[in-house]
Amino acid sequence: MTKKHSLFGSNLLGLLADEVGLHLCDVGSRGGVLPDFLPAAEFTQVTGFEPETKECARLNQVAAQLPKIWKQEDHYPVALGERDMFQELIICNAPGCSSTLEPVMKFALEYGREQPFGVVDRIQMEVKSLDGFCESNGIADLDFLKVDVQGGELAILKGASQIVSNQLLGIRCEVEFAHLYSGQPLFSEMEMYLRESGFYPADWLYVRHWRNDLRFEHGQFSRKSDVPYSRGRLIHSDVLFLRDHHWIVANMNDADNKLCRLMLMALLYHHVDLALTILPLIKSNRIVSGSSAEQWRLELGRVSKTLAKMAFYKSASDLATKFRRLLCR
Repeated sequence: MTKKHSLFGSNLLGLLADEVGLHLCDVGSRGGVLPDFLPAAEFTQVTGFEPETKECARLNQVAAQLPKIWKQEDHYPVALGERDMFQELIICNAPGCSSTLEPVMKFALEYGREQPFGVVDRIQMEVKSLDGFCESNGIADLDFLKVDVQGGELAILKGASQIVSNQLLGIRCEVEFAHLYSGQPLFSEMEMYLRESGFYPADWLYVRHWRNDLRFEHGQFSRKSDVPYSRGRLIHSDVLFLRDHHWIVANMNDADNKLCRLMLMALLYHHVDLALTILPLIKSNRIVSGSSAEQWRLELGRVSKTLAKMAFYKSASDLATKFRRLLCR
């Protein structure tokens, strides 16, 4: 039973987490695995995809070193897409802006971002579908997918249609509200596609607004600017999509196991009310049924207090950072 983190350090959640586990698929794992799952690292298997071979090798080397963070961690130097094919990768000045889609330079120029989106090279790369790669390599039972690939997110989800339909419980995905790239799907298209498989947008995890001046973000005041404050345009966000728990009961095999994992994910993202709603739907898990509803309510109440402290300290830290920036401007 895990006792290394206060969130899952108590008896019932610790036992449940050890029994059911989680499987995180991180598409675009450059820099390290999605930190959202660190409180659950001890019982989380990680499958990462990083097409840059040196960075992929570095990630696997770090994973092999002690102390071990994740239950299991493997990264593959594979680029993913809608189907197996060769595709052009457009390299931009800022590596994080590189994409398989052409940047809309008129839009970038309007917001003072022509430099990072400027194209410096074009290369051909092989891409594979996530469905096909996982089937060929014996990777199964994925629970959560994080995908952030500069406009190619919907193509990757379409190339993982079987995994999306039959396995996933949650997705963290970057979505756009403006065309940064030519032909880029926007949030509405992503939401409609996932809705067909029982997913709904559960939370906004990260929201970015753009101002005309690249130096300043929405909400930052600067005495050095001729226009010190303005609201910015909503450009992109990371959205948490979760699978509806009633959809799981009606449509998925091994529904109890999936509901247990969804409950753990809900707690990772501070959705304690959702965990309480899921709990009565779990019928045959021995750990859940072996304790009373009152015991579980007390258990989740303790978790709620822990999460409240974490949220408070994060808010205080963010406020202090903004205040320091204001004083420096």
